[in-house]
Amino acid sequence: MNAEKFKLGQVAKFDVLIENQWNDAINDVYGEMKIMDEGNQLILSMKSLPVNVPGRSQNVISFYWDTGNVKEGRYITYI
Repeated sequence: MNAEKFKLGQVAKFDVLIENQWNDAINDVYGEMKIMDEGNQLILSMKSLPVNVPGRSQNVISFYWDTGNVKEGRYITYI
C-alpha cells in the first residue's frame, strides 16, 4: 500500500496494487479498508470503487480518507 503525503484536514489517498495471476480477467474487484485508533477502536470502514483486472496483469484500487475531523495520533489500517 502506498499513501501520499497529506496533512490533517486534507483528504488522504491510499493506493493498493493488486495483481491477477490468472489467465482470465477478474472483473469488479474491490477492496475494504478499516482504520483503527491506538486503542484498536474502529474509526472508519470503507470500500474502494470496483476495478477490472485483465489476466496476468496489475491494477490499483484507491481509498480516500477525509481527515477533516481527525485528531493527531497514530492510526492502523487493515486491508
